[in-house]
Amino acid sequence: MMKLGRSRTALTVLALLATCWGAASVSAGQAPPIRVSGFTNPRSRAPLMDSSGNPRSGKFGTTNIVDQLLDPEAFGPGGVVPCEVQLLPHVTYVIPGSLVDGHGNLLVDVFFGGLSSDLLTTEEARELAAFVRAGGVLYMSGDTYGIEGPSWNPFFYALDVRDFYDIATATEAGNFVQSSDLLDTTRITDGPFGPVGPLMHSPFRIIRSFSTVVLATWSGHRDAILAEGEFGLGYLSMTADPLYFNFFTGPNDPDNQAYFLNLVACACPDEPPVNTAPVAVCAPVVVELDESGTERIAPPDADSGSFDPDGDEISLSLDVSEFDCSYLGTGSITLVVSDGQLEASCQSETTVIDIAAPVVTAPGDVTLWFDNLDCTPVEGGDLGIPEMEDTCDPDPWWYHDAPASFPPGETLVTWTAGDAGGNTGEDLQLVTVEVNTSLLCEAVGRRVDQLVSPNGEYRNHGEYVSAVAHRTTWVMRFLTCIPDREYDAIHGCVVSERARSRTGKPPRPHGKKE
Repeated sequence: MMKLGRSRTALTVLALLATCWGAASVSAGQAPPIRVSGFTNPRSRAPLMDSSGNPRSGKFGTTNIVDQLLDPEAFGPGGVVPCEVQLLPHVTYVIPGSLVDGHGNLLVDVFFGGLSSDLLTTEEARELAAFVRAGGVLYMSGDTYGIEGPSWNPFFYALDVRDFYDIATATEAGNFVQSSDLLDTTRITDGPFGPVGPLMHSPFRIIRSFSTVVLATWSGHRDAILAEGEFGLGYLSMTADPLYFNFFTGPNDPDNQAYFLNLVACACPDEPPVNTAPVAVCAPVVVELDESGTERIAPPDADSGSFDPDGDEISLSLDVSEFDCSYLGTGSITLVVSDGQLEASCQSETTVIDIAAPVVTAPGDVTLWFDNLDCTPVEGGDLGIPEMEDTCDPDPWWYHDAPASFPPGETLVTWTAGDAGGNTGEDLQLVTVEVNTSLLCEAVGRRVDQLVSPNGEYRNHGEYVSAVAHRTTWVMRFLTCIPDREYDAIHGCVVSERARSRTGKPPRPHGKKE
């Protein structure tokens, strides 16, 4: 039956009948468990489950309701409700991300908050509001004790609604007073455990309802004892008195008990939900090939946050996970995301690069001979061909930095090899120009003889002085190009007895040592 006429329209009340379904998520064909958490002591003096994980006994306890929640004839396969109840640890504080994850998946289906002796923090209020919008079922209660009731008011602010518990006003109703008959228009007031009649209550905290629907009042009065509301995908139930206490839910008060069993059953869908395929989100992958020429990647390397909308566990796989030189450049691979029943895939762009430098072996060291009198460098000639190996490039290029000719002494030649990937390797070759002392000595003697009169006679003193100067200039220039280590030997040739008798010992060029 539909009993309207208080402060809500028929359309508003009918809207509540269509909600509070399918809050839990599960794979297709399975009845999901109803995950229940809530506040525990000392945050709540009357928790559904205490800090030891047990329902409290006594008149302010909750054993009557908890026993029914755990009864397989009530909840579970073959029971009144096909979903079994899973009682999660109850908490003293709601941590951000503890009720709904970053993808909007519920981690808890019913939060049985009940009484709270502490004012909600901003973080708690925001998490609870996100929980309800995502499809969670939230129950809260007021009482005349302390700030129980008004302690929930930050939640309404976070939900952006005007409802609140009046901090200053409480009713003077007596103990074990019946409410008005309920509007049996929601899945809680008319659920699988039957339609709910008048509720037993005691003096209570006033509810100021604006966005919720008042479903029961203190009999004969306008003060709300029960209000419910749909927000986002979720549902809110708020009572002005803790109607779930044992002394309200005994055998003589079946309506109170039926209400809370219907409330928890609200999180069990009538039909197992249709499984939604996972969502595949790919990330680009850069693969670097080293000297081995191969590299493996794992599925998470190509994943950028794939997820399952139902909250199901997912597995990842790749169509290609091992790369070699044949994959060089850009390409794509397929990331497959599975929830065990359905799959989704996406293409991940791959960039495979060769980071291994070619190995170059320079030709063997070379020795050249310096045996001319003009001080010109020795031409290098053919220095050889390097040996090269590269992981991916079968034909690497090469060059060397050798000069066209080499002076006496040692010169290091750098041989460089490069591949198509832009990698380079180097090796060194030593080119040594040795001075041919014996040949140079003979050549020096002949040159000295050529620079004087064949018979040692001169027409005048000036001609002699000019010849000596010419010889001396040539000898000094020649000795300048001789390496230090060969200087003494060559110098000895120049100043041999024959040369000495004709020229005298030439001055030592600048920079040469005795």
